Amino acid sequence: GLPVDHVMIMALHQHTSMRVADAWERSALTDETYRSVFYRKFCDVAQMAIADMSDAVASRAAGETPEKIAFIRRYRMQDGSVMTNPGKRRDEVVAPVGEQDHHVRLVRFVREGKKDIALVNFSTHPDTIGGKQISADWPGFVRRFVEQDHPDTHCICINGCQGDSNHVNIYSDEKQSGYFRAEHMGRVITDTANALWDATAPCAEGALYSADRLVWNLTNKQGIED
Repeated sequence: GLPVDHVMIMALHQHTSMRVADAWERSALTDETYRSVFYRKFCDVAQMAIADMSDAVASRAAGETPEKIAFIRRYRMQDGSVMTNPGKRRDEVVAPVGEQDHHVRLVRFVREGKKDIALVNFSTHPDTIGGKQISADWPGFVRRFVEQDHPDTHCICINGCQGDSNHVNIYSDEKQSGYFRAEHMGRVITDTANALWDATAPCAEGALYSADRLVWNLTNKQGIED
């Protein structure tokens, strides 16, 4: 009985997961039992949420992380090409192709007699751990830390646009990948949300809406002559 346009599904793209789509992913593990349980749990949690619905007062805020934990990963090179993750070729980099968004966006739903709900949004690729392991990466840490810091709150971490960004600062020689990097990013994002927690501005009364837009971009395949 729930209208289709009342449903929002987020496609979280991290590498440390079982493959749940039919598209081929070279680094993904496949397990049919996991996939069937995943779909069942997806439906279960939606029904649990519907059963838990209640009136709420919504408010929102946004602020930048105090340190840069995300970076554009595509760069214009000196030979005119565009390269993703140039790594040791950083001396050949001219500039990143875009500008990274460092904002954490927070929407709070305060509910009478029930746990509040917090949507925490940040945009970068959740692939800081890597390898063939199972982890929710930094979004998992965000949810865990927010709920630890605010025990009366359910947290949903929403990953924003992240195809052209990741956690790697190519100009740093420090180790930047691994479980502890994901934990650090989750803590930084959570601390930023905490700083916004009591400074949210009320949303307009009535229904809240979301929108999506499809934009087609040509892939940069030009050679040096272009």
